[in-house]
Amino acid sequence: MQNRLALTFLALLLSHLMIAQEIKTKVQESGFDVKPELVKEEQFDPANFFAFVGGGVGIRTGEVLTGFLASGDAQHPELHKSNDDDKSLRTGFSLDLGLRYFFDTNFGIGLRSNAFFNKVDFVELNSLETTETSSANTRIGSGNLEGIYRLYFSKSKKEGFGYGGIGLGFSLINQEQNYRGGRKTDVNQAFFMARPFVGVNIPIWDRIHFYGETGYQFSQGEISDGTLSLSQLGITVGVHIRLNDF
Repeated sequence: MQNRLALTFLALLLSHLMIAQEIKTKVQESGFDVKPELVKEEQFDPANFFAFVGGGVGIRTGEVLTGFLASGDAQHPELHKSNDDDKSLRTGFSLDLGLRYFFDTNFGIGLRSNAFFNKVDFVELNSLETTETSSANTRIGSGNLEGIYRLYFSKSKKEGFGYGGIGLGFSLINQEQNYRGGRKTDVNQAFFMARPFVGVNIPIWDRIHFYGETGYQFSQGEISDGTLSLSQLGITVGVHIRLNDF
């Protein structure tokens, strides 16, 4: 009787051990089928489309003395420069407006307009070798198409970039000079312009990016008294406003 009970107990124990081993084996096997989820890499979507506005300083170079005085017989006027000190006429405020679009290859195209303003008093030199205070109001407007290339500071993050390019277009000057006796001269000329430039773009908040840029705008041509230069070195800072979504 005791032997029978012992055999029965042993059989039940073996049965429980086999069931436990089977459950353990299934758990282990199922564990091989469970794979950890792949961590999705952050998708890098660059900012491609910008509107920009900026302001700064423009420094004119070359021949900028465009005022003339008529002397002697009105039928046969003699033209000469009204000022031989051009320092006050060279530096002015510069304003930039435009659009820029970058392709995925980091090449881009742009449309830029610029306005240069200078308004000063200057000393007039006349044929009587006396001096008179006169005034000049100069406005230079330009528009050009740009070819651009940019280089990101980091290829893995939505960070800033440096860029450079060249713009081709036209510049137009409108300058009024007022002299003693109610006389004045007007100069209106347009010339071809080329502008190489470099700059940096740094995101600062949401769609707003800071930019700083410098470029040299070359533009000059012939007028009745020689060469007139509209060329200027420009340094501007402002904002690029991102128009595309990330």
